[in-house]
Order: sequence, then C-alpha cells, then structure tokens
Amino acid sequence: MIFSKLFGKKGMDTAAERFWAFFAQEQEHFIDILSGDNARAKQVLIGAVDELLCPVFPYEKSENVQFELGSNDGVHEFRLFHSGLMPLAKDMHALCEMMPEAVSSVWMVSLSE
Repeated sequence: MIFSKLFGKKGMDTAAERFWAFFAQEQEHFIDILSGDNARAKQVLIGAVDELLCPVFPYEKSENVQFELGSNDGVHEFRLFHSGLMPLAKDMHALCEMMPEAVSSVWMVSLSE
C-alpha cells in the first residue's frame, strides 16, 4: 500500500484512504453546494470535510489543519494550509500526491502557508 510508504502510520493511512474515498464519492454534491447560495449547506459541507481531514494528521491540533473549498465559473479548488509547520506541509503534500484521478481531473489542489 503506497500510503504506508508516505505516511508510515496505519491510522494516517486509513484516514487518508477514507478521506479521498469520501471526497471522490461526494465531489459532485460539493460542487452543487459550493455553487449555490445556501450558507447552512456550505457550513455542513466544511464540517464534513474537516471531520475526515483532521484524522489524516492525528499529531497536529485540528485548528492547524485548515483548508478552503471553492467553485467559481467551473473552476473547483481545494486548498490546504500548513501554517509553516514543515511536518504538516510534508504530509499534506503526500496526501495531495495520493489524490485519485477522479478527483484530480475535477479539482485544482494546492498547498499554502
């Protein structure tokens, strides 16, 4: 399993696999919500993504695992923020490299400080 080589901890491997499976399965729903005007639906979406993203980085405080989702004029973005924390940046990069084709063909993913 390639996640083991990148993350090295079984809990992180499983969490990363769960995260991308969820993202791939729900991405069209994400786009619909992000393209709409329902603020409550957007809050629920952010909470659901956060709930599955934070366990990928169990060594880090949840407030340090930050992200943005956006959809504008057919461009869909998923941005991860590592706050200058190098171990987190490295693992976020590894997570991005493991993104399934079904997601990478639809979303622009980037890392930011």
